Amino acid sequence: FAEQVIEAAVTALEKSYDLEHGTGRGEQLRELADTDPLTGCANRRVLDQRLREELDRARRYTQVVTVVLFDVDDFKRVNDTYGHQAGDRVLKQLAFLLRHELRTMDFLARYGGEEFVVVLPETGGIGARLFTDRILRRVQLHNFGDSAFPVSVTVSAGLATFPDDRVADDESLMRLADENLYKAKRAGRNRYRD
Repeated sequence: FAEQVIEAAVTALEKSYDLEHGTGRGEQLRELADTDPLTGCANRRVLDQRLREELDRARRYTQVVTVVLFDVDDFKRVNDTYGHQAGDRVLKQLAFLLRHELRTMDFLARYGGEEFVVVLPETGGIGARLFTDRILRRVQLHNFGDSAFPVSVTVSAGLATFPDDRVADDESLMRLADENLYKAKRAGRNRYRD
């Protein structure tokens, strides 16, 4: 009888161990699927989902939400001058700098290439402008790269806030932020437009 109890206990422990480690692997796979491998930021797929959720919340509770689309100015020059590894370091360090400036409710994602998106729930135009201005100054003053090859970069940004007559959904919100980003680039870079 004691042997049967011990065997049953061992079997239960083994199944529990397998289940626990299987679940851990599933969580690791989910994190890999949701994360940009270079910067550790959320990827575009997760951004799309989160943005839809934030817009739904803003509609339901009559709140505002702003997205800020950041783009590294003249990033090709960084890669051409310092190499792609230095460019990768710049992107990693920019992600770290952005992450450091976020509130717990804010959301950061790598949008693509050298573009990052910050979602600012419950933040209207004034708060988003203050946030963006602070980021622009911090980036301009920061030495990216490493001590052997310091790299100076600037970023431009496009802001879009919901509610807005031009915004019906997450796609039109991002499109407006992108249009404003290009206005900032055309106006001379290292600035934002909303």
